[in-house]
Amino acid sequence: MSSFFSDTINEIGGLMDFDFEKWMLERRMKKQGSVESLEGFRQFMLKKGFKYLVVYYEGGGDSGECYEMEGYKTIKSFKENDDTGSEYISFRDWENKDKNGKPIVIPEDDAYKKGTKGQYNVFKALKQWKKKTGEDIDAWKITELIDYDWYNNDGGSGRVIFDLKKGEINIIGYQYTQAYYDITEKLYTDGKPGEYYYGDEVNAE
Repeated sequence: MSSFFSDTINEIGGLMDFDFEKWMLERRMKKQGSVESLEGFRQFMLKKGFKYLVVYYEGGGDSGECYEMEGYKTIKSFKENDDTGSEYISFRDWENKDKNGKPIVIPEDDAYKKGTKGQYNVFKALKQWKKKTGEDIDAWKITELIDYDWYNNDGGSGRVIFDLKKGEINIIGYQYTQAYYDITEKLYTDGKPGEYYYGDEVNAE
């Protein structure tokens, strides 16, 4: 038997022996450890006056992105901004160029100050946390807690809400999938009128 077929058979055999439930359990236990490691950070942010931290994310086709972490110090401000969509903060001035013809870099403080959802206050607190503990926590670290696949194939989107008072992390997300309608078209070479059928039922893959 050739090496190619032998390797293929071994690979298929390995897939058949794969314990998916065990893998999922180990994966979630690892994530639970990551969640529990945020307890000190949670207490720190509470002392800074924050009640909620929010991170929006979206992705597809094998890549994803998340937006700068939002911070709310009152329930009212959180509810006013909840589910209002992500806010993009640019660190480049695309309308003005430097001497090399590239967009001018905007200093971090100036960029974050343009945010309207508490991003600058969060930015300052995260810097203080890093100075105190050496740990770098940002929006990406928060999105790593998401269990479902939101960045491959058709992707997904959503937001992560860290309720600091309750110590709860809620992921409110969407996973996209392709859908299709059945279509049939029959054409005739003898001049007979074509027949067309367009289904009205959405089919999901």
